Order: sequence, then C-alpha cells, then structure tokens
Amino acid sequence: MKSKIFIAIFFVLFLGCIAPFFLTSAVSPDLQSRAMVTHVIDGDTFDVLIGDRQERVRILGIDTPELKKGRKRSCYGQEAYVFARNILSGQEVLLIRDELSKEKDKYGRLLRTVKVQGRYDLSVLLLATGYAAVYEYEDFHKKSYYKKLERFAQKRGFGIWSDSCRE
Repeated sequence: MKSKIFIAIFFVLFLGCIAPFFLTSAVSPDLQSRAMVTHVIDGDTFDVLIGDRQERVRILGIDTPELKKGRKRSCYGQEAYVFARNILSGQEVLLIRDELSKEKDKYGRLLRTVKVQGRYDLSVLLLATGYAAVYEYEDFHKKSYYKKLERFAQKRGFGIWSDSCRE
C-alpha cells in the first residue's frame, strides 16, 4: 500500500510542476484569504480562524468517505481523515473561492479550494491517492482536471477504489 501512495504522490508532485503552467489563472485577491487551521473534522471538512473569525470549511469539488455511517465506518474514511489531519493541523492555508460555486453549502460551511504551503492543492493530493472522489453536485473551474485525477486513482485501485472497498 505504501508503494501505491508513493506512486500517487510522485504523480501529483510531477503534475504539480507541469500543470500549474497550463491550469492556473490569476486569482483576484478578493477571492483569496489566509487562514489558520484549528481543527480537522474529517477528510474534507475543517475549522479555521480567518483573522478573529472562526469558520468551517468544506473542500470544494471533492467528497471523502465519512468517518462513520451509522455505527459502521466507511471504507477509507479514517485514512482520509488522518491524511488530511497530518497535512492541515496547525497549518496556515490559502482558501480560494471559485466564482462558479456557491459561497457556502447548505450547512453553512465555506466552499473553498485549499492550498497548503501557498501552492499545493489539497484536493489534488486527496484525489490522486484515492482518499476522495469528485463531488459531482457542484460546479467549479477545475472539475475536468479533478476527474482526470480521480480516474488515475481508479485505474490503479488506490484508496476508495481498491478491491477491499468493493466488498
């Protein structure tokens, strides 16, 4: 399993060097904010402090397995949570609003692309390692790119796409 994660991370880092030249566009400063992560809820939701304001953030465009569905754990829910927690806990992140999506979801969470260390899109890491799937029910600029990353993980049987999750 560790070799699969290594391959996925290598792929993401390789794409991270090339894809930004083709996929980035200037993001208005009005659509960005820096925040400090205060608590990770699960693989795609966490709390931040923006200035002196506490907010809950849902990562735009992806869906990770729930930690618990009823009394049973979802396949790879715990792993997605640990992965996100290890990357996010105590970190300053850049939150980017996508003009195609809503400001907040029906639960009042901010919908944002999340950049770690100012440049790594957390969704890319979660998708390529198989800890997330593309969330089909919202519009956002990177949807086709995210679908390619999802297919990458599917073809290799990473994470939620592994045989153990199909049982």
